[in-house]
Order: sequence, then structure tokens, then C-alpha cells
Amino acid sequence: MPQGWRPTHPGDPTPGLSKAGRLVIVIAVAIGLAIALTVIADRPADASDAPASPTMSQEPSPEPPPWFGGRVAMPEYGFAVTVPDGWVAFDLEGDVESQAWLLAAALDLGDPIDVVGLVTEEFSGIAGAQLGLLEDSWVSACGFGVFSGPEMELSALADLLSSSLSADDSVANLERPRAIGLSAGQGFLIAASFAGPDQPGDTRPVVLYVVERAAGSFLMITCAGHERPEDDWLSIAETFEFLPAED
Repeated sequence: MPQGWRPTHPGDPTPGLSKAGRLVIVIAVAIGLAIALTVIADRPADASDAPASPTMSQEPSPEPPPWFGGRVAMPEYGFAVTVPDGWVAFDLEGDVESQAWLLAAALDLGDPIDVVGLVTEEFSGIAGAQLGLLEDSWVSACGFGVFSGPEMELSALADLLSSSLSADDSVANLERPRAIGLSAGQGFLIAASFAGPDQPGDTRPVVLYVVERAAGSFLMITCAGHERPEDDWLSIAETFEFLPAED
């Protein structure tokens, strides 16, 4: 049984299951991917047609989701992520509710209905993400998405994302995009704070990593939580890898 996913003492409530503890974690995770897709969709399309995804050479992860650590390969989307200890991963293109029931059955997280409701609510609405990660303390979450769009410079995409965020009244403390090197390639990091509709005065940090895979093909990693870690969730972003295409 995976470690780090039980309450400290039997019968204690799991951190994060209350509405107050839930905060806006995955609302914030969703915003990055949703904005990215919106920005790209709204651009004039002579971009007609993003390049087709190449066929990937690796088999999908043998175990069905959710995944409690280890390397998760999603060849249909061309990437893999190594799930750190203390995190669980969900296939967001699959049945999130069924995965949440499996999570609740595998681990002692309190009332299964509460667990399923929380996970389903938080991860079902992440448009454009294929993989979601949730930390064992329920205070951080990340979404990974690979998507196609018009051919444009990565710096221009980062600026568009930043402009879109700056126009959102729920966003505060927006930082200028800055170049950053990841194991997946050169990218940009955008950091901000985001307030949910029920907690306008209570903001939570969110960071977006965007990396270009090929012309018109991009990776977006969005992480959010109760507090902004010193590394801006870089340790999570660095677990991402593009899969090689078949010859």
C-alpha cells in the first residue's frame, strides 16, 4: 500500500477534505490550461492545422490509473511523467470518478464519498490536461497537457498567456514570463496568484510552465497549492519527458 496517504492517526480527518481546506487548488490548476487553449483557439487560424502527433514507440503504463508513484507513460499523447513519492496521478482523459473510487478503496482517507466527490470535482474540469497529480497532503496539485495550435514563437505564446492572465480580475501578483531550462526543453515560467469565486480575498499561488515540442505543438504544466514552494514546483515539472517517435 502506498505510503504517506493515511491520516496521522486512525479516524483523523484527511487534510484538505473540508471545503475550507480545498481552497482553489485545482481551480488554479485548471486556469493555466484553459487559458492556454483559449488563447490559441482565439488566434486567427491560418494555423489551420497543427501538425499531427507522431506515433510514439512506448507502451502505455501497464497498471490502470490512478498511479501511486513510478513512471507513467502516455504514448497516445507523447509523454511520460515520473510520479514522485507522496503524489498520486490520474488519467484525466479517462473516468476520473472511477479512479477516485479506486483511490478511496486503496487508502484510508476518511469517508469515501467525500474523497470521490473532492477528486472528481477538482480534476474533472481541467480542460486540455491529460494527466493530473495530487499531493498526499492535499495542498498541491499539478496538471500536464500537450496540445497543438498555430505555429508561433514560444516567447509570443508566453506573452499571450501573461496578457490573458493580467486581464482576469481573479489573478494577482502576476510576474513577467521568464525563460527557464527544463529537462523537456527550453521554456517559460509564469507565476501568479489566483482567487476562487468563493474566496475573493484569499489567493493561492499558481505557476505555469510552457515548453515547445515542435512547431505548433506545446507542453503546458500548471501547478498550484496553498503555498508557493521555493522551487516553483520545478521538481514536478522536471519529471516530465517527451517520448521518442517511432522511426
